[in-house]
Amino acid sequence: MEKSNARSEILQFLSRDAALGTKLPALLYVLGLTATDNGLNFLNENRQILNAIASLLSDPSDVIVTKCCDCLLNVSSDSRMSSYLLGHEELIPSLLDLLFVNNAQHSNKCAGILSNLTRTEDGSEKVWNAIHPEKAEKLLDAFVRNTLGPEQDHVGFLFSNLTQLPSARGWLMDKDIKRICKLLPLLTLETTKARRHSAAAVLRNCCFDTSRHDSREAFGRIREEHIGARTGSRRLLIFEPHTTSGS
Repeated sequence: MEKSNARSEILQFLSRDAALGTKLPALLYVLGLTATDNGLNFLNENRQILNAIASLLSDPSDVIVTKCCDCLLNVSSDSRMSSYLLGHEELIPSLLDLLFVNNAQHSNKCAGILSNLTRTEDGSEKVWNAIHPEKAEKLLDAFVRNTLGPEQDHVGFLFSNLTQLPSARGWLMDKDIKRICKLLPLLTLETTKARRHSAAAVLRNCCFDTSRHDSREAFGRIREEHIGARTGSRRLLIFEPHTTSGS
């Protein structure tokens, strides 16, 4: 089958109005493509398919949304398609909406997709502009209070990536609100490894912000005691991409 014909058939079955009986097999086929280099190359060359999948995040079927998240988690780990997806107007708002839905099937995957999208400075800026200030506050509180459960541990990786931005670091280190202090208990509390590591990564990135004199003194001890100062590293920590097999 020629690539143009394959694209047309897939798009036909991925429309909002397509029946569940045809939409689901099409999504499963695309999910299979995301598992191979050739499949990823095909999707990168036929980005209309990415648009269709991103638009289906608002589908009324829970199983369709779940498979869309699986597809987007894998394709967003590819830098070519991650950059492209950032231009989709509905994607980031849809992912953020799904994050706050009490559904374990969606939450961690959406956080993983957003983490993948924020590995670059451009991606971080677009996501930060979408969540700041209201949703950023809500996400941080939910993460540190563990009100969302382990299904949203990847929110911590999202915050770690966002702290490559001076604006995000400044928001966390606001000396009056002291949001960053909310993360400190996660370093010693009995919690998941993902939550502990991501909290440490956020603190590590903020400690290295030398533009804020007050933060250097306040968090110097944290860096020495908890964040591996023995390595001598001065590099901002950005987490590796997440996929359905590695998330």
